[in-house]
Amino acid sequence: KELHQRATVGIFTAVGRKAIEKVLERYEIGGFFHIVVTRNDVMLIKPYDEGLRLILSCLRISPAQMLFIGDSARDVAAAKGVGAKSAFLVGGEQELSPEIEPDHVIHSMSDILEIK
Repeated sequence: KELHQRATVGIFTAVGRKAIEKVLERYEIGGFFHIVVTRNDVMLIKPYDEGLRLILSCLRISPAQMLFIGDSARDVAAAKGVGAKSAFLVGGEQELSPEIEPDHVIHSMSDILEIK
């Protein structure tokens, strides 16, 4: 809720539209996101940056204004592809390894509030 009040918040997920809508509804968090981009909205999913480019265009922001948070090397690669900063969420899909080079490492979504 606090992040939504401070910033424009969106989702880019490899999950399909129907599945993510069910999750957002179940946890009553759909209203916190200004944009949701799914695998149904793009031809190429992460690590390709097509979804992030769509978000940048729809929100009319520059890559310098974007921080993409993810839990895989594919997420970090997508952020780098558009020139955005990335934050790697530890404990998710993939372990942080030396070849993954995010701009930030977080251990909880609340850590995002500390990133400047």
